Amino acid sequence: MDMPLTVRLVLGRCDMEIGSILNLGQGSVIQLEAPNQSQLELLVNERPIATAEAVTKENGLLAARIVEVNSLEDRFMGLTQKD
Repeated sequence: MDMPLTVRLVLGRCDMEIGSILNLGQGSVIQLEAPNQSQLELLVNERPIATAEAVTKENGLLAARIVEVNSLEDRFMGLTQKD
């Protein structure tokens, strides 16, 4: 099971025009669209495997708590399928 994977936690998504992206600067705010504002999407190799919620640990660090994990079959298929 020593296989490198890319893991990403997605807070939300948005569509922007190139001009808007070029105008971004320090302090800019981007409005995100999320299926459920309190849930994050956990992706492994660009495939969704679980949902999580943002939490703050005792030391003040931001973390994620897994709230729902896709079925083992869905997770495995997502990791082995090629686009």
